[in-house]
Amino acid sequence: MSIAKQITPALVACAAAGWLAAGAAPAQAAAAPVSAAAAHPVRACTYRLAHVRPSSYLRVRKGPGLRFRPIGRLTTAGGRVAGSCTTTKGWVAVKTSAGRSGWAWGHYLRKVAKSHRSDIVASPSLTCTYQLAHVRSTSALRVRRGPGLRFRPIGRLTTAGGRVAGSCTTTKGWVAVKTSAGRSGWAWGHYLRKVAKSHSAAPATVPSLGCTYQLLNQGPGGSLTVYNGPGTGYQPIGTLNAGGRFAGSCTTTNGWVAVKTSTGKVGWTPAQKLLKIAGR
Repeated sequence: MSIAKQITPALVACAAAGWLAAGAAPAQAAAAPVSAAAAHPVRACTYRLAHVRPSSYLRVRKGPGLRFRPIGRLTTAGGRVAGSCTTTKGWVAVKTSAGRSGWAWGHYLRKVAKSHRSDIVASPSLTCTYQLAHVRSTSALRVRRGPGLRFRPIGRLTTAGGRVAGSCTTTKGWVAVKTSAGRSGWAWGHYLRKVAKSHSAAPATVPSLGCTYQLLNQGPGGSLTVYNGPGTGYQPIGTLNAGGRFAGSCTTTNGWVAVKTSTGKVGWTPAQKLLKIAGR
């Protein structure tokens, strides 16, 4: 057999594999074939980056292959990543930190767990009040998207945040709660102590907020819980932070003052914790 006959099949195989460019202009060769991009499967699994240095990153491409153009990147600092549970030619469908859908080379991804999107338990009504237990003032209690460690964290609860609205019953030992930022989630019941059952409704009328107050005897970083009624049996709806001024009612109801939080919510807080600085 001649040398030409031996080489020709090898060249054809290389061309079929995409290793050789068949005379295309540089600009055309670099362009990704838009029509060849695979449909994105459901991203029902969770990954973390592997074999990627903290100072480096993993490229995310428009399709499952090096011929597709980069559209973003994944970094170790970005934490865990949602991705497809199966690969396409060794590539995993992922979403970048900017929210763009693309593909990353599976060699640099390690599957951590299968995401639980379909079994998120509906949050029950938060009609009980809790305070944190067995949690240091310098620490925090994680709030997760569902009742279990497999669900991703979405926030935290701190002792400085005061009392917390939560469900009166538990689900697998977890209590449905609301974070200080207003997000609904679940916290491990071992670290929560039920204080009281919240009243189902707040008082019908709130007096005019014609006076100005500031917190009394609260150091830097201190805060005071605001409830949706004049008493600790009502549901917490926010906090007042030390150092700021806020509007409040000039009169009290059972020793409680109606106030407005920094987020614009109107509630009640103990008068003995406040110092009136304007109005009468």
